[in-house]
Amino acid sequence: MVEDGSWALKDILNKATFRVGVAPFPIGPVRHVTLATTDGFAIYSKTHNPEQAWELLKFLVSPDYGRAMAKAHFLQPARASVVPDWVSYIQQEYPEKAKEINLAAFADGHIKGYSVTAEIFPNMLEVTSMARETFDRIFTLGQAPVSEMIELSQKVEALQMGTASVPADCNCLAGALPG
Repeated sequence: MVEDGSWALKDILNKATFRVGVAPFPIGPVRHVTLATTDGFAIYSKTHNPEQAWELLKFLVSPDYGRAMAKAHFLQPARASVVPDWVSYIQQEYPEKAKEINLAAFADGHIKGYSVTAEIFPNMLEVTSMARETFDRIFTLGQAPVSEMIELSQKVEALQMGTASVPADCNCLAGALPG
């Protein structure tokens, strides 16, 4: 078994010399979750061109764009209504390899509402480094309590606000961690 996304499907189907299957992610100890990535779009609230950004966003989530990306690159569409077309394109190109694959399983998190998106923002390299160090201390080395995540969240909030101190109104993970 391998954990991978629909973006790898074309390569897998091209190279697999065995029968391939697909299943949705299992439910974890807290909840059901999966990552949604390349087809999630948003408009920055402080954009200088909101009308143009809105037009671009409407195009990027349109059925036509979804179908074009699905057909050209097998990229899973953001619109759930276009998923059957995406499945059809894959089945047309790989009739034998794809005929018994539950391709719609790739869209399970989107359709059932348990996919999440990664946050990408300014200072990403610095934040990633801070997070990695904290995760290592907590989860890999066992040298810090999980509550250290609150301090990490406060540092990230302060960094994103361009300050050196924790914002007074930072409610970072308040009450989210036990104990």
